[in-house]
Amino acid sequence: MSTTTNREITAEEVQQALAKAVGPNYKVTVKSDTVLHVSHMGTMATVHISWSPGHTSFRVHGHGIVLLRAIDALTITPKVRHALEHAFAEAA
Repeated sequence: MSTTTNREITAEEVQQALAKAVGPNYKVTVKSDTVLHVSHMGTMATVHISWSPGHTSFRVHGHGIVLLRAIDALTITPKVRHALEHAFAEAA
């Protein structure tokens, strides 16, 4: 599932917004211009960023082997997706 905004947003802007939204117990790391990792207590979500003119899309999924992705899908992934939706609600 993806989230889309009506403006172009950099990975650094996403990192700052996510760090603020999820709180200090989560580590938000920019891996590249298009990938961020969000980790918390052994769980990890990957955020993929893509752009089209005037829009930014985010895809969030768990990280790691199948079992870990299943755990992440029930724990950290929904929290990160919700944080993105609310952090950029004014742009959506």
